[in-house]
Amino acid sequence: MSDIPVQCPACSNQFHVSEYADRDNLVCAKCGAAIPASEPQAVTAEAPAPRLRLATAQPPMTPVVQPPSAELTVTQAWMRRRQQNAKKKSSRRHLSLLTRLNSSTWLNWAIFIILAGVGIYFRFFAPLSAAVHGELRYWGAMGLLACHITIIISAFSDETFQGILCLLVPGYSLYYLFSLSDEHLLRAIMAALALAFGLDAWQYLNTISKDVFDGVNRWMQAGGDTSNRRIYGH
Repeated sequence: MSDIPVQCPACSNQFHVSEYADRDNLVCAKCGAAIPASEPQAVTAEAPAPRLRLATAQPPMTPVVQPPSAELTVTQAWMRRRQQNAKKKSSRRHLSLLTRLNSSTWLNWAIFIILAGVGIYFRFFAPLSAAVHGELRYWGAMGLLACHITIIISAFSDETFQGILCLLVPGYSLYYLFSLSDEHLLRAIMAALALAFGLDAWQYLNTISKDVFDGVNRWMQAGGDTSNRRIYGH
């Protein structure tokens, strides 16, 4: 229930009455004058002051970030994988000596100079018999092969694509080791063995490749029949 403001026409007194009051019998509370029902009794109330409306909070503007280029994305992904693989390798290495050797530049240079010097001396200058000299050349070439296999394994642990390139592309393993890999100790050993026994390893590889090519060629000429005496000569 709400009150209605009215004004006395005699004394101009303003007061409020109930909305259910009898309009025909209204009297002024101050002077007692009767307020006719025909007179405008309600006083126009002042318009309420406009309430201040809080501005609606606008969501913060999110800056538009341009997507990076494809080249930058590939580079960042490559560097991220390199860092993750480096952390994995460091966590797997429990021997602190190997870690120090791999991270020390002067130790790697010392290992390279010592191994290269000893290998070159025994390969070219040491007075050895033919049998011992042949064994030395053989095991030197096998050492290079073991280093090559180690490079392939390291490349696969770094990234599968790099491992495939090292496995299938001739010479890519050397590029990977000396340009992309962080295996400095393996780099020093590989370089020393290559200086001392690189020529022997190349000769062994060339001989094996020729034998394999000749065997495949004969097998194709014989139609897969290894008992063909005309082709195999037995």
